Amino acid sequence: MKYLKTYNESFESDYPRRLFRINYGLDNVEECDSVILDIKDMTYDLVDLGFNVKVDYSYSTKTCIEQTPKIEVNIIGEDELFDENYDEVLPVIDSIKKYVSGLGFSTGGHLSDNSSSGWNKYMAYKLLIKK
Repeated sequence: MKYLKTYNESFESDYPRRLFRINYGLDNVEECDSVILDIKDMTYDLVDLGFNVKVDYSYSTKTCIEQTPKIEVNIIGEDELFDENYDEVLPVIDSIKKYVSGLGFSTGGHLSDNSSSGWNKYMAYKLLIKK
């Protein structure tokens, strides 16, 4: 019984990944995984500056709604942090766009003012990458 439980747990935890491979193809998933890791490497400096950076598949990709996988990059920080480090953020965003366009991906992004939390206002740059 112990082995059966272990097998079932591993099956359930791997299920979304297998569904990804079926819907999008193994080559597409592996390429996007590689791009995600590269973008995470490119954004380490922003994390060191205090930004919250999230690089992952978009929600619609995770739920297998899309025809092709999409990657979402969210760079979130306080309004003042963006103002002080805008010269640091912009080159990183540009280098990400240049990198993924060289791989045949298209990009779109925008800077938005998120809801304020208490005394702090937050800004977010959202970048969507699509094959």
